[in-house]
Amino acid sequence: MTMTLTPLPLDSNGEALSGAPDWVVDEMPPGYHNRLAEIERLSRDLRAMDPFGRLLWGSGPQLTEAVRDVFLALKFEAALMPGNAETGIVVRLDPGRVLLHVAPSAEVIKKKSAQLTYAFQLLHESAEERDRVVLRAQNPRGDVSEF
Repeated sequence: MTMTLTPLPLDSNGEALSGAPDWVVDEMPPGYHNRLAEIERLSRDLRAMDPFGRLLWGSGPQLTEAVRDVFLALKFEAALMPGNAETGIVVRLDPGRVLLHVAPSAEVIKKKSAQLTYAFQLLHESAEERDRVVLRAQNPRGDVSEF
């Protein structure tokens, strides 16, 4: 009889990485506990870094949240834009605000696209004198080397 182990995914929603019951884990030698603790620490580190990786490959609401999270991590006051939480972010700065519109897909933005139209609409209808409007787009292939 052979036994195969199926490892749990790294993002196991806070569950233990080992699929074994607690009593089995308790019976394992100390080296097992050290390795398990190190793997759990590394998994937490990966989960903490993942939101910043989304800046490179995410799109739509996932990218919008990642952009907002970066500003929050930098200690700026940032929130999803009321009425446009899927693609809009407001960041408060000392002299004004930054109104960010995150393109909802990784498609090429052409000069007559709805994305540019919306960015100019933000500029004319929502931006105040000291505000800035930014259109954040993702490279269609996710290849950041072309920027």
